[in-house]
Amino acid sequence: MSTDTNDTQPSSDEENSGIVGASSLGRNTSFVLVAELSFSLGRMLTFVLLGRALGTEDLGRYVAVLGLTQLLFPLARVGSAHLMVRSISRGEPFGPQWAKATSVNLIGGVVGAATSTLIALVLFDVSPITTVLIGLAQLIGLGLQQNGGMAAAAHGRAQIGLAINGVNTVFRVVAILIFFYWIDDQTVDVWAWFLAATMLAGSISTLTIVRTAFGARPRFVVPNGTDLRMGSGFVFVDFANTAQADIDKVVLGGFGLNDDAGVYAAAYRVADLANLPLGALVRASYSEFFRRGSDKISEAVRYAKKLTTFSFGYGVAVGIGLWVFAPLLEFAMGDQFAESVTALRWVSFVPALRALQVFPANVLSGTDRQWLRAKIMSFTAALNLVSNIVLVPEYGWRGAAISTLLAEAVFSIALWIAVTRALAVERAETAQAN
Repeated sequence: MSTDTNDTQPSSDEENSGIVGASSLGRNTSFVLVAELSFSLGRMLTFVLLGRALGTEDLGRYVAVLGLTQLLFPLARVGSAHLMVRSISRGEPFGPQWAKATSVNLIGGVVGAATSTLIALVLFDVSPITTVLIGLAQLIGLGLQQNGGMAAAAHGRAQIGLAINGVNTVFRVVAILIFFYWIDDQTVDVWAWFLAATMLAGSISTLTIVRTAFGARPRFVVPNGTDLRMGSGFVFVDFANTAQADIDKVVLGGFGLNDDAGVYAAAYRVADLANLPLGALVRASYSEFFRRGSDKISEAVRYAKKLTTFSFGYGVAVGIGLWVFAPLLEFAMGDQFAESVTALRWVSFVPALRALQVFPANVLSGTDRQWLRAKIMSFTAALNLVSNIVLVPEYGWRGAAISTLLAEAVFSIALWIAVTRALAVERAETAQAN
């Protein structure tokens, strides 16, 4: 298949069907889903074996550092991955954007790892070297892997993303199996070295696969002011989104509630795993919002409503399944995670709430309203942070769960209000023009 981005444009028959590129979207979603599933299953296996090896308290320390690193993830990337997808979707050359995205990933990863280490010295009882290794692994290694997957999906060649995730998953699984079965000194500090080595090997593989598939060589390019200004809107969007998902783990660790952090993280990880099909659909359809939203918001809204209807039904079904089968979590991770069963039931319907928000959010980004999206997300992230600080010291992981559910519900409502108002303004302008 040609790598020309024009090949991903819909045919007239597809436009008349009501969903542009429906068959292509289904195929792309399938590849993204398998890719995400393989990677997430590898992460889940890693999490289960780490939980068994470390216990709730040490696992809580690891999760707290991981959450802090994730909070810095958007700041380290400066929206470069989104600008790359935007360029691919609108027929611009891929090579220069890939070079910018990888360069930003490297620079931001180093700066982010250093920043997370300084913050961790104040908040957590974790070795600085361990924090640096986890930071570099997540910010550079995982960031590059995600960039490769997003580029592949935007090109309509999500099978390339599947190859990238598959290779990285193999490295991760091999690392955790060696750590669990052959390493006597099973600590967070030792695992950090394994994680860093895994991500280094994965980064080399990702660069090789992207070059082979798309002919894009890894080059170091210093981003200019225009790139940073255009990407800054996406930074706030991604940061607020990450804060909404991970701030509770950081707060739990910051208050020294490492056991609660471990219990809650185990439950949240399962809910995230169950959300994979939705995440695959979001990634596969993301570039389509830029295509549809380049002219009118009404086209993007129509697309979002169709996807939301399907996704919300899936989220409700998943929530019921998580509630019923929650006891399997204790069976998988051991008796010390018995309380995670209750925690999982508390967050079981988070996928349904996410289904209501992801597509209207992409409508705003696809129609160049990412600053509006950022403002909404910043408000709900701040609400999440404040409620965590108020509730977590008194109620532990239950306070974190309440904060999450509240923030997710408010975010969903606010996004649809914003999209509806923007649509009303467009219709009024159209009527006035006619």
